[in-house]
Amino acid sequence: AFAAFADNHGMGPVVGKDHMDLMQQMLDTGVAVVGKYEYKLKSRDQDYMGYDLGEVNSQDVELCAEKCNETPGCMGISIAPKIGHCWLKSKMDYATPNERDAYIKTEISAELAGAFAAKNALEKKKDAKAAAERAAFKELPQPPRGMLCDHILNIFTTFIEGTTDSRKIAAQANVLKSFERLRPYGVQGWLFTESDAWAQKAAGHHVIVVRQFAKNPYGTPMLSFMYKHVQEKTDAHKTTCGILGGGFVFDSYTNGDIVYTMGLVDTLKEIKKIWSRDIAARKRQGILVVGKRTNVEFYTTDSLDSDQQVQAKARKGTVFQNDAEDYFIYSRGARDWNMMPHFVVGRRAYDNWLVDNAFHDETIDLIDASNTILALHLTASDGNSAGHKKGADNNHNIKAFNPATANPVGPHEWDNGRTDHAHFFTKYKSGRIELLLRSRNAGSRQIPK
Repeated sequence: AFAAFADNHGMGPVVGKDHMDLMQQMLDTGVAVVGKYEYKLKSRDQDYMGYDLGEVNSQDVELCAEKCNETPGCMGISIAPKIGHCWLKSKMDYATPNERDAYIKTEISAELAGAFAAKNALEKKKDAKAAAERAAFKELPQPPRGMLCDHILNIFTTFIEGTTDSRKIAAQANVLKSFERLRPYGVQGWLFTESDAWAQKAAGHHVIVVRQFAKNPYGTPMLSFMYKHVQEKTDAHKTTCGILGGGFVFDSYTNGDIVYTMGLVDTLKEIKKIWSRDIAARKRQGILVVGKRTNVEFYTTDSLDSDQQVQAKARKGTVFQNDAEDYFIYSRGARDWNMMPHFVVGRRAYDNWLVDNAFHDETIDLIDASNTILALHLTASDGNSAGHKKGADNNHNIKAFNPATANPVGPHEWDNGRTDHAHFFTKYKSGRIELLLRSRNAGSRQIPK
């Protein structure tokens, strides 16, 4: 049966190959095996009209195939990946161009079906074990009640977990050290990760770990979930974590290869001092702070254990372009995250959308802190434009659904998405941080008095 399958699929001889090797080859050629049937990819971008026996609200090949197996007369499935839907077909004869993937159903040998059943059972057992471990692990460390609100900033990130790039691994480890270094000054770090190794390492740096979180079908974390999760965890008592006596807390996603210095804390304290009264009085809904980063080649031998070392490393780097933002510091309550487009992190365009949205929102003040927040990008082997080089979901964000408009986002929604579109900007003067009006963008806005 294996040899016949290999011959039919152009794989060559299979003598000496075990079941797992062959099954991996099958999956690589666009074949799914469900029960005693093989579902072989018939075509891409073709729609076989008519002969529908039913439909399933899913784009998962195995789930659609299971429904086909349960449906008398079903001979194949047609999947629309972009809308997450599939149709069960009794016949697939005449094709027309459309964004559909078609799979044809054929019966396989009992031996091959048994091999796949054993493999699936093993994978389910592993998944169940991993789920149990995640449930037991939960979040670490759990700080004392109230402590999460006794600071100025919650800063959270995600890591590339399966990388073998030693420079990237070392860069991510330095991000955790950066969070811990700023913790005594009012910064609480968070890491969203499914990796046991990174979870344990983060906990060792007093970073709160979140093991279960929302992702797109390709496993890339969803941005709005992270903001909502951090706010729900720290905002259980609004009088503590929300607007209190003219004060507020900031929440920020940051890319997982950026380290900071005390300039981050000093800048936010100055902004908070100036804007607290207006936000408490509801004159302004909130603030978004962004800025340019500084790129520097990072190596495993580099030491970044202090602000002085980070600043010295930065002097060897270069300030990056104004349309590549890496942190998004919102005052609590500035956004309704339920109305955020379904963006994922680490992919292009969402950064420009966030800035453009704040630029146009009359209730939000957009601040460019490039001059006072040093955001040092530790450039590893993937270079300085990694977000434009990703895989199958590289274009996810430019097609994301926007609940506010009930439509996908469009190019006009990020055309004012650069740091120099900010209404205000920061600068040092005589060693102190000042906030200044960028008059060409500010409109009727003024710095609060």
